[in-house]
Amino acid sequence: MYTTLLDLCNGLMGEAGISGEMTSVVSQKGELQRVVNWVKRACTLVEGKWVNWNYLHEFHTFDTVSGVRDYPPQVRHGFWDTSTMQIVADQINVNFDRYENKKKDPSEAILGQPYLFTVLPNQTLRFFSTPDATYGMSIEYWRSPTVLVNNTDEPSIPVQYRDIIVSKALEFYAKFESADELLLQARDDYKMRLTQLESREMPGGHASGSLSTGIDIQVIA
Repeated sequence: MYTTLLDLCNGLMGEAGISGEMTSVVSQKGELQRVVNWVKRACTLVEGKWVNWNYLHEFHTFDTVSGVRDYPPQVRHGFWDTSTMQIVADQINVNFDRYENKKKDPSEAILGQPYLFTVLPNQTLRFFSTPDATYGMSIEYWRSPTVLVNNTDEPSIPVQYRDIIVSKALEFYAKFESADELLLQARDDYKMRLTQLESREMPGGHASGSLSTGIDIQVIA
């Protein structure tokens, strides 16, 4: 069972038949650097397959400030669930409208209790009316895909499914080496594990997975 970036790199080496053991992902060169790049890319691609994976779901609570209409997203924010904004104390739902419909709305300058919000292109939240007091707000969101950097960094994917990253990275290795038989095996393993992961980690099962980022991170080997 794989836990960290370093574990995943050693897992790929084992599956690919690359001799030796990696002791650090830092300052590698040649084939070992490619191994690190392939694992990093595989993690980002799998986690970026859908924006609404259950394991990327979070709750965000914050207080408004009187006279301040805009509230930036937090670190590793991906996408807001715009149907979930509430004023917590009174459990009042705050409606959402698209930015294209609201960017010239003069009511944003009016002070009052927020009744509506929009999301700016940079994912900042903007309230209408501009808050006239401190309101405790809550909204749900999904984090962005994990970017692995250090030895002990871990994917957000549940531990029992992290071998899917090795399967995806093995595809990249097999393509690089023109190893057709290994490529077919890696693709089959990846498809099987992806189906299992979607069945568990998509809301309602993988059939409801309707939001795709289309992320494709290019890594120079």
